[in-house]
Amino acid sequence: MVDSSRFAPYAEAVCREIREHTAFYTHAGVALSESVDDGVVDTVYVGGGTPSLLDPAHLQNILDAIRTTFAADFTEVTLEADPETIEREKAEAWVACGNQPGEFRAAIFSDKELVAAGRMHRRADIYRAVPILRQAGIRNSSFDLIAGLPHQTKESWRQSLDELGMLAPEHVSVYLLEIDEGSRLGKELLQGGGKYSAGAVPSEDEMADYYETGQEILRAAGYHHYEISNWAKPGFESRHNLKYCGASRTWDLGRERIRFRGRSGGRMRTTLRIM
Repeated sequence: MVDSSRFAPYAEAVCREIREHTAFYTHAGVALSESVDDGVVDTVYVGGGTPSLLDPAHLQNILDAIRTTFAADFTEVTLEADPETIEREKAEAWVACGNQPGEFRAAIFSDKELVAAGRMHRRADIYRAVPILRQAGIRNSSFDLIAGLPHQTKESWRQSLDELGMLAPEHVSVYLLEIDEGSRLGKELLQGGGKYSAGAVPSEDEMADYYETGQEILRAAGYHHYEISNWAKPGFESRHNLKYCGASRTWDLGRERIRFRGRSGGRMRTTLRIM
């Protein structure tokens, strides 16, 4: 269960990090050149956890803090959203405060795999949520697919790809399952046990086959493979992904704490990631 009483204090803490970023960097021992604040924030990515649970007013406050602290010219504002958290009123409020791209997390279409992965949503939630986003005016959505989930088969993977194709999001990310050795599933795999569906995790070769199948199907559906894990319809490549994987400047705020990456000097376009 999520304690919603923590949302407002967290959002205010993020706003404070934005407003007082220079002091935070100094306290962290990070020396920034005077030109850092001369950059233009043009993309914002709100992810990590389930930010779609936040009240839209909290997201509005965060974006307002960015606008008043930095030179801002938003060309892309992305919010990660779990399908079961999407409601009509929220989606309309997201559009009103500037969140255009919406990213679905773990949009697998097999309920058995979703249960094994510990996801709260089910296949029906995806079909309920997509029309809500479209009707709210969101014209740029992205689905995340994970290859290698417990109980995933060649047939169920193909089913997820085919159903994704029918919903036709503008952007798709495909990730191979990464297992933390310190997690319950990771420890069980290392010990050769069968708890937590450890015995049902596909082999690395199978995961590679799933990835290649995804490449073929997405290419045939008109998606451009522009980065190792990302596909997009023409003109819908994620600016955040392109910048984050390149040399552009990126600031991480929130749970991750402040982290600076990229060049300084000149009037650079900057991404803010709030995790």
